[in-house]
This record gives sequence, C-alpha cells and structure tokens, in this order.
Amino acid sequence: VYAISNRSAFVLSLEDKRVVASLIDIHDVPITDMLWLDSNYMYLTGCSLGVIKAWTTTTQSASSSYSFYRSFSLHTKAITSLVSHPSPGFFISSSIDGLVVVYNIDTLSIISRVELNTSVTSL
Repeated sequence: VYAISNRSAFVLSLEDKRVVASLIDIHDVPITDMLWLDSNYMYLTGCSLGVIKAWTTTTQSASSSYSFYRSFSLHTKAITSLVSHPSPGFFISSSIDGLVVVYNIDTLSIISRVELNTSVTSL
C-alpha cells in the first residue's frame, strides 16, 4: 500500500503496521500516483506536471533502499494513474491531458498511446 503526501511517497506494511520505505521530496511538485513493479524492483512515481520518475531498489523487497533511475515526460498535465497492464511486462499511465500510454517495463519505452478528447481521471 502506498501513501502520498505532497512531494513524498511512503510504502506501508499493513501487516507490520509501519512505513517500510520513504521516498522524501522526490519531485519538485506534488506526487499524484505511485506504482511498484515487482519484476523490475522498481517504483514509478507520477506528478502534477506529468513527469514520471523511475526509482530502482537494491533487492526485490519494496522496503529496500532506492535510487533515481530516470524520468520521462510524455504527459503535459498531471498524472492520474500508473497501473500494471494485465499482460506481464507492461504498465500504463494516464493524465488529465487525455493521453493513455502503454510502456514496456524492461525498457520503459512506449508501446502504444491513445489520445482522448477528454481528461482521463482514472484507469
């Protein structure tokens, strides 16, 4: 479970009833969503400016330490969702700008994109 507070994100263990990872002040603007990619030991965070940042961890545990990997800015407005695709190896982002994008998890490259004529508020 994730909790987001302004420019920081926290990974929570409901079983242990504690914060197991803290990503503090990792964006310059408010974070709007977060996703853990278990197969790549990576967090993704999206922000109100449409930037997605990737953070790698040292082990397969979501509670390990993290380091910045890369960022990408395909969206022009706030990220509204970062979700795993039903097929392994992909994730999807959406934004208020009306763009829905499918990415390859391993390369973080764009697989497909759909432009809607309306804001996308959730996936």
